[in-house]
Amino acid sequence: MDALREECKSTPEGKALVHHLQECSERVQKASEQPGYEELEHKEDCVEEFFHLQHYLDSCTAPRLFNQLK
Repeated sequence: MDALREECKSTPEGKALVHHLQECSERVQKASEQPGYEELEHKEDCVEEFFHLQHYLDSCTAPRLFNQLK
């Protein structure tokens, strides 16, 4: 399954989703290093980007995985 997930990450759609997640992670990391970050009322997270990537990986992997299990 891990190998299939890696293959799916290397597709054009997978690469785009991985890129969005990495950009978000970098943005959050930079923001967290700023003074006063702890006191901010709203803090960005990357949950949405993470779930988009996981949903794509699941939908890409599942049909191929079950074909290998038969």
